[in-house]
Amino acid sequence: MASGGANVTPSSGLRKLVAVMSADFASYTALMERAELPTHLRLMSLMRDVVEPAIATHVGSIVKSTGDGFLAMFDAAGDAVDCGLRIQERLAEAAGEPRATPLLLRIGINIANAIVEPNDIFGDDVNLAARLQAAAEPGGIVVSKSCADQVSGRSGVELADLGELSLKHVSRPVRAFRVATSAPPRFALAGAPSLPDDRPSIAVLPFRVQSTAAEDGWFADGIVEAVVHRLAGIEDLLVIGHGASLAYAESPLDRREIGAALGVRFLLTGGLRRVGARMTLTAELLETATGKLIRPWRFEAEAELLLDATDRVVGDIVACFAPALRHEELTRAKWLHPDSMTCYDLVLQAFNLMYSLRRSDFELARGMLQQAMAYDPLHGPACSHAAMWHLLRIAQGWSNAAAQDVEDATRFSTAALERTHSDPVALSVHGFMLAMTRRDLGSARYYMERARAAGPTSFIAWTLSSVVQGWSADGKVALDHAQHAMTCSPYDPQGFFAEFALGLGHYAAGEYEQAVAWGRRSASGNGLLIPNLRVLAGALVGMGDLAAAREVADRLMTLNPHFSLSQLMEQSPLAPGLLARHVAFLRQAGMAP
Repeated sequence: MASGGANVTPSSGLRKLVAVMSADFASYTALMERAELPTHLRLMSLMRDVVEPAIATHVGSIVKSTGDGFLAMFDAAGDAVDCGLRIQERLAEAAGEPRATPLLLRIGINIANAIVEPNDIFGDDVNLAARLQAAAEPGGIVVSKSCADQVSGRSGVELADLGELSLKHVSRPVRAFRVATSAPPRFALAGAPSLPDDRPSIAVLPFRVQSTAAEDGWFADGIVEAVVHRLAGIEDLLVIGHGASLAYAESPLDRREIGAALGVRFLLTGGLRRVGARMTLTAELLETATGKLIRPWRFEAEAELLLDATDRVVGDIVACFAPALRHEELTRAKWLHPDSMTCYDLVLQAFNLMYSLRRSDFELARGMLQQAMAYDPLHGPACSHAAMWHLLRIAQGWSNAAAQDVEDATRFSTAALERTHSDPVALSVHGFMLAMTRRDLGSARYYMERARAAGPTSFIAWTLSSVVQGWSADGKVALDHAQHAMTCSPYDPQGFFAEFALGLGHYAAGEYEQAVAWGRRSASGNGLLIPNLRVLAGALVGMGDLAAAREVADRLMTLNPHFSLSQLMEQSPLAPGLLARHVAFLRQAGMAP
């Protein structure tokens, strides 16, 4: 590739402070596999007609080609960022041309005190530019804090704080910013296949039946089919169809061999035994690679009663094993080297960090979600949880640019829905976004209804639905949905969120004593959830306990010192009557006007 015509021609081995741009074309390898010559010719054309002229115009220099990208340097950060914006604008236009092979760049920019050679540049800060580029979305630009500091306030440059990114081969988290391009980054690239499904996989084997009664065998088969159906409704879990497992009903193979044959990480096995009028059901969750028993389950009752309790039995089995699966996967992901983490691993860890609600962990979660979306632009859950990250940031009072967070939440939740039309998390997060940012409670309830239908055992879908119903001042429905969420996952680490939803439901119904009980229970699980503290303070006022209400209000103001009632009235999605009552109660608790 030819030089962009920069004025930098230093002697070999000199150090020079430069702005380094690292860029690569997203999904280039996959596109080459599908159409090698057209893709190659398209890349050469874009480099010649778009990239090189832009770099020359902005007084930069292409240092070297990397095959599917390039490394460039500029004298000033402003020139590098302006150049990146111009390139992305032109490439976005080119991607829409008829019959054009779609190629979009990921761009990373950093300030580097680099060792400059005639045909290359070296240094840790140069490498950091490449790591930032890997965290950018297709069509996007990510810059370091040092670069952001130099271009902040520059005309035409809008920055969105991504928090602390955990980057490959970088020992410490790196503060990074996304540069807003003229058009939002395109997540899905035409013709670019998604990565292989890396979710944890499970098969449920037919239960062993020790009974001569025909109805016992039918009952056991029904339990297995129902368990498969409910597990299939859990987000981020790949469930092998019941038919594939039937061949192993009487198999003499070791459980590890069966797991390998079915290609799954986990097996759920079980049995039914009748002795007189008593019937016993047992089940085990096994890791197939090692044969490790993760968790056992047992249920015993009178046969007549048990045969009439299918829903309860199935619910107990799923409630026992689903949290165990998540815990096992999270433990595995924590020990992975960053280079070996998949998109699923990144989302799993981000989810755990995000809902800790510790500010530092929360910021790290955004970086992991950013990397997950860069790793696989077609991964819907990463987009859903990124949208939820921005919504939580607003709810916690941590946003210093609420309008940008609203825009990002809208963009990510819409992108998730485009990728997974029937995913309960995507549907419920989109509905939650509509309620929280637009106060469109009617549309929100519509998406929540679809989410519950798509994921009848989805803890997230039922919990978010409960919160929206509470905002709508429909306390009874809110309580029903929150209780269902807790039934779906009674040991969920994020159970405090469902407990907050229960408190909100009682608060909406004017049942202040119950609202206080659930609010305190939620706070004991996680005392950092700001919306729960607000409801708890209001409910204590409703009970007449002003002293306790003021203690909670003081705690709230310590966690969120910029909170004000005027801000709440402007931003809250609560129904008007409930909002007026809530504001009046919080004023009595001593909250800032």
